[in-house]
Amino acid sequence: MTLHASESHLIERLLAQEPLAQKEFYERFSPKMLAVCMRYVGQLPQAEDLLIEGFLKAFKSLGSYKSQGSLEAWLRRIFINTALDFLRKNKKDILSNALKNSTHEFIISADDHAAAAEFEFEPNAACSLDLILACVSELPEPQALVFNLYVLDGYSHQEISDFLGMSVANSKSILHRSRKQLKEALIQLKTNAYEKVRI
Repeated sequence: MTLHASESHLIERLLAQEPLAQKEFYERFSPKMLAVCMRYVGQLPQAEDLLIEGFLKAFKSLGSYKSQGSLEAWLRRIFINTALDFLRKNKKDILSNALKNSTHEFIISADDHAAAAEFEFEPNAACSLDLILACVSELPEPQALVFNLYVLDGYSHQEISDFLGMSVANSKSILHRSRKQLKEALIQLKTNAYEKVRI
């Protein structure tokens, strides 16, 4: 994938440490990267701290960017790693206990990104992306984490296994449960909305 000319020019200016380029870079990508941080840590003050930390890492690492793939995808990886580092340091015991309690392994028939992202709901306002993300944020720690990494950020089960220190089968099992819980939550919300309309 070849970089767009404006993106390539922006990188050149960033490498030259132009303040206006840094400002443009921040303003272009900060809303999306803040949303990434929020999905992983759930609290705005923590997400804002990670936003600053992630951009500092990105500015320092720009020389290693090989211009392969999109700049946004490269940047997203930095922010996801920053969020995962935060979770490891600050929620170590919670994560460790949650993962230990998530050892039951299901047989999963599909192992591809598209299958995991499929919710089998009729398209309607009750299943908007915002609503799905809100339901994801209510999942227990390991389910939300694996769902975010696999479905929303495109990591493989092997990568998740390496990140979280679990087996690939366990990652698949947790994803299976997270999808099941999300379906149940969205069906319940849809039922509640229907009942309110009837009343």
